[in-house]
Amino acid sequence: MPAFRQVGEKQLPQEIIFMAWSPKRDLIALANKVGEVLLHRLANFQRVWSLPPNENTGKEVTSLAWRPDGKILAFGLADTKKVILCDVEKPESLHSFSVDTPVTYMHWMEVTEESSVLTSFYNAEDESNLLLPKLPALPKNYSTTAKIFSEEKSDEIMKLLGDVSLELQSLLMNQLTVKGLKKLGQSIESSYSSIQKLVISHLQSGSEALLYHLSELKGMASWKQKYEPLGLDATGIE
Repeated sequence: MPAFRQVGEKQLPQEIIFMAWSPKRDLIALANKVGEVLLHRLANFQRVWSLPPNENTGKEVTSLAWRPDGKILAFGLADTKKVILCDVEKPESLHSFSVDTPVTYMHWMEVTEESSVLTSFYNAEDESNLLLPKLPALPKNYSTTAKIFSEEKSDEIMKLLGDVSLELQSLLMNQLTVKGLKKLGQSIESSYSSIQKLVISHLQSGSEALLYHLSELKGMASWKQKYEPLGLDATGIE
């Protein structure tokens, strides 16, 4: 697998504490340590605009988030406990609102039903495949083996159930010989071995997949800033 290759480097006068890529345009939003919010083009890193800190909005940026259409940028401020919505075209505050505690993470979600935010949340696009891979498929020979085993035994079982006395008599008279019992024992042992292999094989692959997913969830739970609001708890997962 090829290693990452550095394609560019840009020097900035202040330390950057937050970055957010635009979901629709060739833009990147930056927030530096002095509280300035900047917007740059990715192609040549040309500055589109900058919004300096002030007493009214705040100086301690704690989070950045783009609206899904890429037209509005939201950022949270810790010192004033506000969330500011800014137009992508110019550094002007379109709207602001106060919060009880500083916002450390924000995520925009498109609400399709104004009457129910929760309904829109549960009907949102499933992005689990971005975090967890699909479980491995069962081996192809599993269904084939099960089918053959079923076809071979179904006729005998149905006959025994349908006319017990005649079949049982035939079994006692013709098959329960030393040779027949030996053959029956070999058949049972072979069936047991096949079932054991199938069970062990699928339990092992399933256990490995489960362990992998739990490890991924535990890693996500360690990122408390992003996933603690969802209820992920590393101790509980472990």
